[in-house]
Amino acid sequence: METSNQDSRVAQIVHIARDALYETEKPFAADFSAPGKSSNHIFDARDVVVKDARTRRARLTLDKNGFCLLESPTSLTFESLSLDGPDSACLAYYRQMEALVLERFPEYSKVVVLEHQLRKRHSGYPEAVNSKHCQPARLVHRDFTTRGLFLRMDVSFPEQEKKYRNEDMDFLNIWRVLTGPNNDWPLGLCDYASIDAEKDTIPNDMLSRTTVGENELLFASPHHEWYYVSSQNVEEAILFRNASTDPSRSYAFHSALDLKVTDGIPRESIELRMVAFRRAQDSPRGVSKAQ
Repeated sequence: METSNQDSRVAQIVHIARDALYETEKPFAADFSAPGKSSNHIFDARDVVVKDARTRRARLTLDKNGFCLLESPTSLTFESLSLDGPDSACLAYYRQMEALVLERFPEYSKVVVLEHQLRKRHSGYPEAVNSKHCQPARLVHRDFTTRGLFLRMDVSFPEQEKKYRNEDMDFLNIWRVLTGPNNDWPLGLCDYASIDAEKDTIPNDMLSRTTVGENELLFASPHHEWYYVSSQNVEEAILFRNASTDPSRSYAFHSALDLKVTDGIPRESIELRMVAFRRAQDSPRGVSKAQ
């Protein structure tokens, strides 16, 4: 596959396959061992042209494309984020990113970080590895559907379930590398405007021993436009929407990209998941494009 622009590259991306199985069976995956199969996923790995988001950042917006780039200096390191306690670097980072979203997006009245995910690629990845650290996620997905959003809120705020049922909320992620410049398994994002949600997406059950969640997977299409940040530095953050109580809002399917780059250190990254509450005047309810 040839690329037409110097700032585009070819990467391998793994999708869920357009298989007849999913006409009668919903995709699912469990994070525990149980009798029978733990997943019914059939994969479709293919080479895709990915464009450099940095050279197009002025026209990439959260509302149109589902993601945007933010400048956000940080002194975080992988080691500092392993600390615990109320004064840990991790909790300070939570407050910093909550304030950043409120400053840049006035439509939100409150932002609360739910959790974070640290990843440190093992040198043997993507083959079978035995690592104490989470590895890059290869299957294209968005973390929640609208149904999955409410399921997650019920877990995070079990005593306030009824209250949040009437809120207008977005689930947002902030993703950055902790060492740079990075081209090792960078984050790839699919432009929301290039997706036909009715034809290209399918809900997926996420099963654990105590909870059931729902995210969404993406079938491959030649119409999709993919982006990444070349040689990403630690002060460059990617903000993207995963889900909303208004399903017509944009969101970003995403995945780690295999650029076949062998130089540089293995990727270290942190991803925050947060719920952003919209101000009442910014909360018109739309008609679903995606569900």
